[in-house]
Amino acid sequence: MDSTEPVAADGVGYTPGDPMRALDPAAGEELWTAQGEGWTAPVVLDGVVYSLGVTVHGPNRLALYRARTGREFRTIELPGRPRTPPAFSNDRETLFLGLDDERVCAVDIDAAEVTWTRSLFGAVRRPLAVNLRSIFVVTEGQRLYCLGTDGRARWQVPTETVETVAPVVGDERVYIAGWDRIAALDRRNGDVVWEDDRGVHERLAFDGERLYAARGSLRALDSATGEVRWTYDPRETVSAASVVGDTVYVGTGHGELVALNRTDGGGPFGDRERWSIPLGRYVGHSLAATDRRVFCPLVRDDGLFSLTVVGDAADSSSAGTTATAGTAADAGGSES
Repeated sequence: MDSTEPVAADGVGYTPGDPMRALDPAAGEELWTAQGEGWTAPVVLDGVVYSLGVTVHGPNRLALYRARTGREFRTIELPGRPRTPPAFSNDRETLFLGLDDERVCAVDIDAAEVTWTRSLFGAVRRPLAVNLRSIFVVTEGQRLYCLGTDGRARWQVPTETVETVAPVVGDERVYIAGWDRIAALDRRNGDVVWEDDRGVHERLAFDGERLYAARGSLRALDSATGEVRWTYDPRETVSAASVVGDTVYVGTGHGELVALNRTDGGGPFGDRERWSIPLGRYVGHSLAATDRRVFCPLVRDDGLFSLTVVGDAADSSSAGTTATAGTAADAGGSES
């Protein structure tokens, strides 16, 4: 399995790679496969899977598949090779992509046509963030750009850090992070609202109230002030967080999946950790979670990569519950 996170939607797991695979966790079966791309996860929206894989039509295409059957029903020709997963406008009528030649493009989904492109400084490798008619793009030129959904430039600022992860955006602020900096910026003009100098090793997670930053330990930061609301430190590295309801899921370098109480005070008895379960040698950099299942890329005890699905059968507000785990499918196992 390639080194990027799985995707979960409507109870189905999707693993990146070539081929891309759709997995039924309940039956433990592979539903379908299609051409995919090993380092960029597919996006699933409104019953459609958007994949950047090289199709029979060439590399500069975005392929659309029916999520239920895996049938390819449309390809969209692009002005360059796509490098980021699609990000969507709030009305879901337009998608935006980073291309391999330092450009961003917009695509009208119904018309399957590119409506504009814009050149930036530096390669675009991280997922874009879109909200309220604004697009936020981090480039390898160490810049954060804010564009309008019409392609017009609004503002740009230096990221002031390296190894920058994908930005996340709320209604008032956009958040950027890298090796030694996390910053909340005013969405309208890029002014700094607050900064944190610890940085991250994994992507950010955001639930509106809190920003979850993983660098060794996991910290939950107040999204308005940057104040640390709580910390989880298993004395081992943790993956990026995935948040569902009042539960935060992380994997650890010990090979465990851990479910944490999201609220500031922890669970009913003040416990931060709801449950943990050993899965293998190492749980991957990112997880995908739905209401009742967590999709975990991991290195097994035999050294192979696989996708394991863990069912969280208890109500997410309860503490001290147990989890059941089973391997839904070996997602293209390979030697580590």
